Order: sequence, then C-alpha cells, then structure tokens
Amino acid sequence: MLEELRQVIAQLADDALGEQFIKTAFLYVSWGSSLTTAEAIVIFRSISHKTDQLVMSAAETWIQEGVDKATLKHIKGLLGLGMDAQTIATAFEMPQKTVEQYISLIQKEKKQQ
Repeated sequence: MLEELRQVIAQLADDALGEQFIKTAFLYVSWGSSLTTAEAIVIFRSISHKTDQLVMSAAETWIQEGVDKATLKHIKGLLGLGMDAQTIATAFEMPQKTVEQYISLIQKEKKQQ
C-alpha cells in the first residue's frame, strides 16, 4: 500500500497541478503532524528525484518568506527608533536599495490602514 502511495505521488510530480499539490502536502505534513520538517523532507525526497526538487523548493520558499517577514518587522522597528535607510543597511549588512524597498512596503502598509 505504501508503494502504491509512493507511485501516485511520483506521478503527480509530472504536471504543474500535481507539483503544487506535492508542495502543499509537504507544508501540511510539516505543520500538522508530529513529524519534524527534516523528517518530512526525508520522506518526500525518497519518493523520486522530482519530489526531492519540489520539496526543497517549497522548503526554501517557506524559509525565505519567514526571513522576509522578520526583516520587514525589524526594519519597521528600527524606523520607529528614528534610524534612516543608510544606518539600517549598514546594521543589516545589506544594500541600501534593498532596505529602501522594504521601507516602501512599510509605507504602503501604513497607507492601507
């Protein structure tokens, strides 16, 4: 039965809708089960080379989104303390242009509130 499930998941990886399903399934398994994210990655990676790629892509996206949200929150806090883009860029060791893009997002959020 597990072999049949493995085959079905491997087949799903062959089209775009199936790829999205696999990425979503990975995220649900990571969040909603007693498995750790590392254990879920090992399981999905063992199915096929394609599911390996899809799961790693989903994990990288998930991590990057978390990093982006945290960076946005920290820049917002530093702006609240009166720091300018150049000072924040120096503190974060990131290009000033990137910090200015985050500041632009923060300003858009304020306008929408």
